[in-house]
Amino acid sequence: TREMLAMYEANSCWPAPEMCRQYVAPKANTTPTTPQEIPPLPIYQSWRNPYKLQMCFYDPECSKPGADTTGCNVGNNRPSKNCRYCGFDNYPRCKRPYHCQIGSPHRWPEVQR
Repeated sequence: TREMLAMYEANSCWPAPEMCRQYVAPKANTTPTTPQEIPPLPIYQSWRNPYKLQMCFYDPECSKPGADTTGCNVGNNRPSKNCRYCGFDNYPRCKRPYHCQIGSPHRWPEVQR
């Protein structure tokens, strides 16, 4: 939904793991833009992360009571605490992203739905 796209953009953190971007708060009295399309998946194979780059992704598990919050709250300055480090140092491995514009949802593996 557009609300989710706006939230990802506002946090500079997306569901597909990618190199962490520094968060820059919007200027006062401005409205952040909402992407009109889902951005393409990064080319780098983040779930393997062979170069041990500093990766992060939007993970709603970070805000669930009792959840493992290792790597959550990237930078301590984003609007949401749901941005999680992954794939380097002692952080959990990055999850493999799936391309949701290919195939039919009823044929996707359960993990992709």
